[in-house]
Amino acid sequence: MLPSRLVFVCLWLMALRAAPIAAQNLRAQQLFAEGLDYQFGKGGLKVDAQQALDHYLQAIHDDPDFFKPLYSAGFIYYERGDLGNARKYLGMAISAARGKSAADEAMASTAYGGCYLKEGKHREAEKWLRAAVRLNPTLPEAHVNLINCYLAQDRVAEARRAITDARLQAPHPIYQKLEARIAGNEGWGLTTPEGLRALGIAAAVGLILVVVMRLRRRPV
Repeated sequence: MLPSRLVFVCLWLMALRAAPIAAQNLRAQQLFAEGLDYQFGKGGLKVDAQQALDHYLQAIHDDPDFFKPLYSAGFIYYERGDLGNARKYLGMAISAARGKSAADEAMASTAYGGCYLKEGKHREAEKWLRAAVRLNPTLPEAHVNLINCYLAQDRVAEARRAITDARLQAPHPIYQKLEARIAGNEGWGLTTPEGLRALGIAAAVGLILVVVMRLRRRPV
């Protein structure tokens, strides 16, 4: 057994090492909260995506495993069309959430798959969107983007089955709109204007709903 004084010294040294980390994490949380204020124009601030991104990147620098700024930075890059950086930060968000929160991992996987979907890389998109549905079957955004991944490839029968599953697992009014589009154009994929519009809408919905409905409501 260690002498009591040595135990005290060891604990004190551990506390000294932990103190800067705790302070750093607190600063990262504050930076993330300020970033949200800029992103959504809260607290009287003007909406400023660049200021929001700068705050998120600073938060990530202080705490590289902090899911929320990782996800939010990925979202801003996605909105800008910078899909390389979007995937970079969303991939980091997936890693940060893995083994800690299936719900967060599903959110990030949905957005990650949405990047590939926007690029027309359907095989990669389907892989990540299926993973998101498995991780959190109650996430409508994952179902919506997976359905549109099928429709972009004219896999209408699979899209219909996915809508049926989605209605049972994650009810949402958007499935009715998707069914109406299918009924109006059985063979639409990326080559048709309707397919392009629906694909763009769904990919955006999959990301915007996740950020606005979840990050804003959850405490920092």
